[in-house]
Amino acid sequence: MKYTLLILGILLSVSQVFGQKKINNLNLDIKGNSVVNQFSDQEQLLNYLLINNKSTSNIYKLNAKMQVEDSIPHTKIDSKYKVNSGSLIENGQPVLFWSTKSKNAFISQKFDFKNHLYDTHEFEINLKKEKVLCQFTAANQLFIFTVLDDSNLIKAYRFTDSKTVRSQLINLNSLVFYDKDYKKQNLDQFLKYSFSLEKTGYESYELLQIDNASPTPLGLATNKKKFYIEDNTLMITFDHHMDYTEIIQIDLATYKVNQLHIKKPSIKVESRYEINSNSFLYQKNLVQVKTSESKLFLTIKNLEGGLIAEYSVNKREEIPFIAEKPTLQFNKRNGNTREIKKTSVLLNYLKNNSIAVTCSKNDEGFNITFGGIDPQNKDVELSSALNGNMIETLIYQIYYNWPSNPPMQKLQAFSQARGITATMLTDPNFTSIPGTIKPTVYQNINAHLLSKKSSYKSEIVFQFQQKMYLGYYDTTINQYNFFEFE
Repeated sequence: MKYTLLILGILLSVSQVFGQKKINNLNLDIKGNSVVNQFSDQEQLLNYLLINNKSTSNIYKLNAKMQVEDSIPHTKIDSKYKVNSGSLIENGQPVLFWSTKSKNAFISQKFDFKNHLYDTHEFEINLKKEKVLCQFTAANQLFIFTVLDDSNLIKAYRFTDSKTVRSQLINLNSLVFYDKDYKKQNLDQFLKYSFSLEKTGYESYELLQIDNASPTPLGLATNKKKFYIEDNTLMITFDHHMDYTEIIQIDLATYKVNQLHIKKPSIKVESRYEINSNSFLYQKNLVQVKTSESKLFLTIKNLEGGLIAEYSVNKREEIPFIAEKPTLQFNKRNGNTREIKKTSVLLNYLKNNSIAVTCSKNDEGFNITFGGIDPQNKDVELSSALNGNMIETLIYQIYYNWPSNPPMQKLQAFSQARGITATMLTDPNFTSIPGTIKPTVYQNINAHLLSKKSSYKSEIVFQFQQKMYLGYYDTTINQYNFFEFE
């Protein structure tokens, strides 16, 4: 009895540390390298679990308690459709979209649980003179935005149901695009040439989506071309110019376009290449970080360019507005960390690596985290970076592994990114306040998975009813488990 209580106590303490609660387990047959996908119907409070084994495929309808209500076996789609592009609900039934890697062709899978029917529909899209700018799901529709070669034209493809796609041209000729040296360019030139080669590596032509429904790790926010969906508006931000953040707003209902330029603080340097900067958009507030080897600015502005708050520090000062000393994280998977005592070390690292800043809500106000991420994604010593030497790497792009699952992108980016980070806690007015930095939900999920070692596979992470869930197949008991995380 004594040992039983001890074991129970250990299990309870582990659960409390990770902030988890087990919801349900399913007796599913998941063989080999099975692919598991999840998508939700938030209105009907349903989840769908798609499991593709080597030779069979099944979709399971789950209720809010992650209990199986029904399932449909179906034929596997052609292997050329490798990318999970998104989902929507059509007349109460789930529709899943897949595309080829080039996005020239799409296929929809509609699952009719009312009549136990399964249907597919293929779409051919000619992208010979177009390049994909971004893809996302909004207002229960799938959007693919492309840029026409050497032009200021965007084409919007809108998938409204399992068999219908419409396209529309969006003319951006009224907008002005400049490279770093204020040379005027069209949108395609701007995306291809102006900043394709950054000091820390290469960025893809396609934009990176930021989903603010849950905290974003710095490893995803390093990209200087990002997009957000707010109030049915596509918000695109560019941060390769040292003087301002450029924002393009596209209304997804009318395709009306607007352009904003939000100025960054000025730092005196001999060369513009001595500066590094980035931004993060959160609830119509733009957080900007800008640094040289000697000075750092952190500013929060509204979309009219009005200053809400500004913080700065030079390399000889301690940073007064952060909650704890900056931390060097070698790798989240092994947990090796080191406290950074000198501001000069932080500024040097920010200047020479992939700089990023993020913002998220907390109980008191906001968490603003900024830092530099080494995009190599390998367990190597960072001493050369700390001594001021250049790290020449390719940009960290975990995004493309899960383009339709932001929580999974975030977990992967959190677990693998390494670098130096610092966090400021603020009140609702973005005034810095003292306090203790609490672990994010992705830290809790990552810690839980680390405790499982190698006894899990086919993991998924998703948000449902404003809570985060983890699912994975436990190979020791041959069950698919669901956990809810705070």
